[in-house]
Amino acid sequence: MPKVNSQTTLLEKAPTGINGFDEITGGGLPAGRPTLVCGSAGCGKSLFGAGLRILLVEDHEDTRQIFRMILTQKGHSVQTAATAKAALTLADNQPFDLVISDLGLPDLSGTDLMRILRERYFLRGVAVSGYGMEKDIRESKSAGFDYHLTKPADPAKVDQLLAEIMIEIRRTLSARLGLESVPA
Repeated sequence: MPKVNSQTTLLEKAPTGINGFDEITGGGLPAGRPTLVCGSAGCGKSLFGAGLRILLVEDHEDTRQIFRMILTQKGHSVQTAATAKAALTLADNQPFDLVISDLGLPDLSGTDLMRILRERYFLRGVAVSGYGMEKDIRESKSAGFDYHLTKPADPAKVDQLLAEIMIEIRRTLSARLGLESVPA
């Protein structure tokens, strides 16, 4: 089987019926897209473990560090990058469940980064931006982001959103792996 990155293998095609942007779950992978399954014991932790493996991309250092601290305290494993180039390097070398990215990055736009990450690694994404008009939300979703949060993001809304994403990821992967139930 082809390797996608150092710890993830391309396993199968995603079933139809999970594409689009659902208001409750945020949608899923486009139909026909390959499914990623981890190839090492530690890689699969987030499927049944406490939190998500998150790639956080934010060029403002203080915001990045505070967001990382909050996400880590909530039980998520977080790797950070200040640029799109650094984010792509991280994604090339380790698997992630989710990318949370600012849209205004110094080297590429967050939408360009999301298009690349979605195409290469089929990552789900949350856009974080100071702009929240309908046009901005449409643009982020067309780039592959599942959700769009406007800064400053409400911490309770972020918690709820990540909990929903984690449940959806667990259900999707459990169904694809043929498991009957998903641990809470």
